[in-house]
Amino acid sequence: MMKKSLVCLLSALIFVLAFAGCSAALPAPQNLRLDTLNNVLSWDEVDGAQNYIVNAGDNNFSVQSNRFPLDNLSAGENAIKVKAVAAGGKESAWSDVFTYTKEENSLLELQLIKANTEYQVVGAGLASGEVVIEDSYKGLPITSIADDAFANNGTITKITMGANIREIGENAFKNCSALESVEFSENLETIGSYAFQGCTSLLSVELPDTVTEIGAYAFSYCSSIQSVKLSENLQSLENSVFADCRDLESVTIPDSVKSVGELAFSGNESLQALELGGGVESIGANAFYGCESLTELSVPGTVQSIGDMAFMDCRTLAKVTLAEGLKTLGKQSFYGCENLADVLLPSTVRSIGQFAFDKTGIQGQADGLIYIGEWLVGNTNIELTEINVKSGTVGIADSAVQQLTQLRTLSFPDSLHYIGDGNFINSKNLTSVQWGNALSEIGENAFSLCSGLNVQSLPESLERIGYGAFTDTINWVAAEGVVTAGNWVLGTKDSEASDLQIADGTVGIADYAFTGNSAVAEVSLPDTLRFIGEGAFSECENLYRVDIPGGVTEIAAYTFYNCGALSQIRLPDSITKIGRSAFYQASGLENIDLPGGLQVIEAYAFYGSSLKTLKCPPALQKIGDCTFYRNESLQNITLNEGLLAIGDHAFYRAISLTSIAIPDSVQTIGARAFYSAVSAEKIEIGSGVQTIGD
Repeated sequence: MMKKSLVCLLSALIFVLAFAGCSAALPAPQNLRLDTLNNVLSWDEVDGAQNYIVNAGDNNFSVQSNRFPLDNLSAGENAIKVKAVAAGGKESAWSDVFTYTKEENSLLELQLIKANTEYQVVGAGLASGEVVIEDSYKGLPITSIADDAFANNGTITKITMGANIREIGENAFKNCSALESVEFSENLETIGSYAFQGCTSLLSVELPDTVTEIGAYAFSYCSSIQSVKLSENLQSLENSVFADCRDLESVTIPDSVKSVGELAFSGNESLQALELGGGVESIGANAFYGCESLTELSVPGTVQSIGDMAFMDCRTLAKVTLAEGLKTLGKQSFYGCENLADVLLPSTVRSIGQFAFDKTGIQGQADGLIYIGEWLVGNTNIELTEINVKSGTVGIADSAVQQLTQLRTLSFPDSLHYIGDGNFINSKNLTSVQWGNALSEIGENAFSLCSGLNVQSLPESLERIGYGAFTDTINWVAAEGVVTAGNWVLGTKDSEASDLQIADGTVGIADYAFTGNSAVAEVSLPDTLRFIGEGAFSECENLYRVDIPGGVTEIAAYTFYNCGALSQIRLPDSITKIGRSAFYQASGLENIDLPGGLQVIEAYAFYGSSLKTLKCPPALQKIGDCTFYRNESLQNITLNEGLLAIGDHAFYRAISLTSIAIPDSVQTIGARAFYSAVSAEKIEIGSGVQTIGD
């Protein structure tokens, strides 16, 4: 009986233990997921699990937590499943299969950027030869190449960029001497300064139309480049961008480009063909200096200025066509173009710099005065005693006619408008000048050191006399205080004079006439005055009051520059323009009534003033860059309906502003126009705004 009871008890115990074992079975892991940032597989924790077994193909891995790093897996597709293991060794069923494709480890050195959402190439790593930058890595896009990433690498021969690359940093491939070919990303937007400088084996550059910016020196000294294709959306060509690309044979600048920077294509001695796009507005100094193979040049009408030495020493250049629209030719712009014999100058030209056509074929053909179209541009005979500028001439280029120590008489035609800087300087025997009746401008230092010249009258058409014109003539030597020539004021012999007597009948004040006069406090200007020159009262540190008469239409650049005491000024409604830096650092100026006819306020005009209120007149259309920069006392602004543009940094650090209302007429607001206007509680932007800068 006892034996039977013991058997029954043992059977019951086995049943209980078996039942208990069944009740403790572990569930299969659930919700397998990938942490792409850390390249880790994870799943929900299983209660009672001591560890987990991860299966990937033929390999099993034991892990203590619900996370498994995937770095050790083989490249390619991996089918992964997980099961839990209890303390006693009991195992759960396998989870659902998770498929993971592991990429090959990149040979490049990569770095996470932008809150770990993108990769950037920061170094070559183990890569050499032909290098491919993939579209993505570990599921994230590779979007940029960092500054200096491949700099000075001598092993890379080709770069192929993935479609996600938008930016190439500064110096990124600088001095990669073996680099022969680059396939740019189809979505590339910017190329940093010096990015490919000194890549002496690079043969060609073909940029996608997504590129809008190429930094300075980006492809300079790439001496083997033979062809370049530029983006149709490129905005500018920066300084030295393709300088010293000595094998480059042709270039077409797209219509989107507005400016060609200094030295942009200088030293490209093989450049034979140049096509300037219809959007180019300016060509910088030395832009095509030394392009010895260029034979013909056509400049479109959009170009307004050609900088100093822009085409200097283009020795085979034989023909130049400059379209209507060009206003300024810089000094030595075609100097040394020894084969140049055919130049078409447009009627729109307003100034030609000194020696612009010296050492050209044009000069070589001349005997005496040298004319190109309607301009007198040089002279080969310094023994002249008499000059009669030919009828139809509209301008004399800077320094075209100078050091004529034997010159006695001079006659200008009624067609002449411009006498450039430095002309007739040191013509010490000159005593007679017939001015003509159309002259509008006499440049800096013109007629300086003409010790025998006494100017009693000037034509009524005259609008400007440059700084230093007529210095050391009889007009200066004989004057006791204010110096005059005809009805123009040239300056004063006493820079400390406190009483400036400007006579009634005066129509103009020359550039920088009273600059640096520290004694003058108040100026009375006659009603006959029509022109006040650039910088006329600049650096007059104690000048506090000026009334501008009603005949004046413009406050020229730098007129009251650094007049820190200026606190009272009256501007008549006849004023249409206030020039660059006109009231720069006029720190005593707290109030000003802007004239009703004012249309333009140029850059830096009121930089650093102490204005408290600003009411823009109804005619105002443009506020230039940095116009009211650091006006820290400015509390109230009323911008007029009709205003079209507000420039970059226009109200930068106007920290006392409490409200700003942009009228509907405004179309553009420049970069950081209201930056650091920290007290601005309310900015209302009108409906007409089309672009806002960074």
